[in-house]
Amino acid sequence: MEPTGVHLFIKLFEENEELIGLFERFETLKTHELRQHSAELAEHATKVMHTLDAGLRSLGDAEVFDASVRAVGASHTRIPGFKAHYFWRVEAPFLAAARATLGDRYSDNVRDIYTAAIRHVVTTLVRGFTDAAGDPAASGDPAAGSDPAAGSDPAAGTTDPATNTTK
Repeated sequence: MEPTGVHLFIKLFEENEELIGLFERFETLKTHELRQHSAELAEHATKVMHTLDAGLRSLGDAEVFDASVRAVGASHTRIPGFKAHYFWRVEAPFLAAARATLGDRYSDNVRDIYTAAIRHVVTTLVRGFTDAAGDPAASGDPAAGSDPAAGSDPAAGTTDPATNTTK
């Protein structure tokens, strides 16, 4: 899980440099190489991946899933400067990390399942954050470029809605 999590965070920070400032202990990790070899980043990435894994494993029990993932979302209100829409920025790096990890096993079906799963997780994280922050208007980020209804896989290109094929 650690390599996938590290890949996710490297992509997240490469695509959203401003987010690294939310992590005081990662601010000195300015290059891909420093991020790749950081024990602190690996530790945090592993923790996040275990949390995601636990959340996904609890999907069969909606109450457990909802409570645990919303609690994680709510915990982010303690991070100065964190905004609910930042959660959406993890979608593309998550899918890219899954694709890199799975290689040839990353089929269209797997992509669709992972896309639906990460969007459900992120939606629940956002709900937990906004409920705890008391700011329902903070749940979306039109400027982030991630539209959960768009049906695309940022790790693989764009999906043509007319044919449902990846370009």
